[in-house]
Amino acid sequence: MRFQVKNLILFPIVLLLLSAGYAQTQNEKQSVQIQLDVSVWSSKKGYLKDLTEKDFEVFYENELQKIEFCAPEDNPLTVGILFDISASMQTDREKFSRTSIAAEGFKTFIKNGNPGNEYFFITFGKEKLVSLDFTRDQDQIQKALDEIVKSRPKDPNTILFYALKLGYEKFSTAQHSKKILLLVSDGMDNDSEEKFKVIKKLFKEKNIPVYFVHVIAREDINGEADVFFRVRQVPVVERIPPLKRISSDLVGLSLYTGGRAFYPMDSKEASRVFEVITEELKTQYSLRFTTKDSDKTDEKRKLEIKLVMPKEKKKGLGKIWLNTRQEYFYKSPRD
Repeated sequence: MRFQVKNLILFPIVLLLLSAGYAQTQNEKQSVQIQLDVSVWSSKKGYLKDLTEKDFEVFYENELQKIEFCAPEDNPLTVGILFDISASMQTDREKFSRTSIAAEGFKTFIKNGNPGNEYFFITFGKEKLVSLDFTRDQDQIQKALDEIVKSRPKDPNTILFYALKLGYEKFSTAQHSKKILLLVSDGMDNDSEEKFKVIKKLFKEKNIPVYFVHVIAREDINGEADVFFRVRQVPVVERIPPLKRISSDLVGLSLYTGGRAFYPMDSKEASRVFEVITEELKTQYSLRFTTKDSDKTDEKRKLEIKLVMPKEKKKGLGKIWLNTRQEYFYKSPRD
């Protein structure tokens, strides 16, 4: 397996801070606390773990903010897994199973994750099934994965957007404050009543990054179409297959929420994908700041993050990349 990284200097990143509307006097101001989880990756050293608040600057509406800083800690988190088991995931099971490849790779995530993590599984195709409610039991998780691999649905219809809505709702009873959603799917939806723009708005209101894993077949990659690509996606080989509209939307959702999208082709690559996700989650910095702001319905706020490491500290790091949410959405404390 080989990795290729190009042109990874992506800072400063400009984010848009959107505020939810609520009834209040137009000019009234109140304190608002904003938190951003930020990963910093170097092409020479991998994820950086020794940065301090002095290495970052955050500007809100062009004003420098005082950062309340939290260094990376391997704290427990709530992991929601949406697993597509529709017929399109099972094509040529004897030779190639997207479901089996992803399930095998996911074992790496379980193995390397914090023992205090809690997990839930929702499988979906034509119908949805909560395969596993909140648990930290490794044996239960393994059994759930085994059942997913054994599934043999023949119906090609898929309720992907509905499953995303169910996953979002299930986080409301999560134990841990930090949450992520892992979506394993070929990215197709042809049977949901829910619209993607509604789903996107739901995740926009919560700090829940979406990691999209789309296992692809080698026949989907044709010669020079085997493109090594990076859109805020680093130390793993990722390819762009001929993306259908819905799959492209899901890539956008993952980047928008501070997650990422991956396209492994076999179990080895899938394992590497989940290793990368695990490492990223363990090395995120939390940047918090409190500011005064008046809320005017649907007005955009400009938020800019800069990496301001001194030159001597950057020496030997190569290209540097930051990953965080593309937009942030907060609600009034009165809501």
